[in-house]
Amino acid sequence: MHDLNLFRNNLAQVRDRLATRGYTLDVDAFQALDRRRRQCVTETEQLRSERNRATAEIGKLRKQNADTAEQQQQVRAIGERIAELEEQVGKLDTEFHDLLASVPNIPQETVPVGKDETSNVELRRWGTPRDFSFQPKPHWALGPELGILDLERAAKVAGSRFAVYWGIGARLER
Repeated sequence: MHDLNLFRNNLAQVRDRLATRGYTLDVDAFQALDRRRRQCVTETEQLRSERNRATAEIGKLRKQNADTAEQQQQVRAIGERIAELEEQVGKLDTEFHDLLASVPNIPQETVPVGKDETSNVELRRWGTPRDFSFQPKPHWALGPELGILDLERAAKVAGSRFAVYWGIGARLER
């Protein structure tokens, strides 16, 4: 998950860094959702504080044998409003989490500008590539054949570009 403070404090920089890799961050939607969520949380906390004060006042009035029906009605109304706001905050949290989860990793400033891996720059190469007398299979074809990789299951769990390792493949990964 992304650092929320980084987004809040440096949203323009985050947007620009993501744009170098072809992702467009909807800044207005992010700010509006964050603002609504924060307002709901603030109002909920204020109402809880008000309810606590009213409950303490009811306790004092009961010790004096005074009628507290009106105050109890107010506390119930505050409780209902708090429940509504908590439900709304839950929905906004889910929406906010989904928005942040859809944002890719923020590339460092040293990452070359480009939309995908074809824009990558080779910085160095170690050794020389081998010449085989046969056409070697790529790992995404060989791994499932050997039963050491499950790319389909990994895609369901974590998205693309991940693998679930099985048997000696898992041992190799350790």
